[in-house]
Amino acid sequence: MGNHYRLAELGNSELVAGLSELIRQDNALSARVLAHLVELELRILHLEFGFSSLFAYCVEALGMSEGSAGRRVAATRVCRQFPEAFERVARGELHLCASCALAPHLNEENAAELFEACTGKTRRKIEELLAARFPQPDVRAAGPPSGIVKRVSSCRGTGAERARLRSTFASKQALKASVRWRSRR
Repeated sequence: MGNHYRLAELGNSELVAGLSELIRQDNALSARVLAHLVELELRILHLEFGFSSLFAYCVEALGMSEGSAGRRVAATRVCRQFPEAFERVARGELHLCASCALAPHLNEENAAELFEACTGKTRRKIEELLAARFPQPDVRAAGPPSGIVKRVSSCRGTGAERARLRSTFASKQALKASVRWRSRR
């Protein structure tokens, strides 16, 4: 077994060159993983294997963390809809976090432009770019939509340990929400 993890004997230029090559290989491998996930999802093999979703398959069968699986599933769907994204991932121009941020905004008309605009940018810079291009209303300033809360029907405490709050919300079904909590004294 080689000693791939002890790098003290490498010179600085060898270390940096080796790291750059590994990142290049990692990007290419990430694109290949996404291609496999696209095909697996197209064939709906995850269901055949007993998993309710591609995400569940990635976590439970492949051993990915939830965060890693979520990013890969989102990137898989971007690549499935926009196949040019595979090459951008392979070249290191589009990272998984960028795919996640871009996914809700991409369409046939803007995909190439957004991919290009996000090349080489961090997730934070991409979110800033998307916020400028696709502004959202400030929900904090607006407050809750009118007509949502009709009335508070009751608020009963069962000792210092527990309280129940019931609210009735306006809707066709007259939904009721109950929230329980324990006071920590």
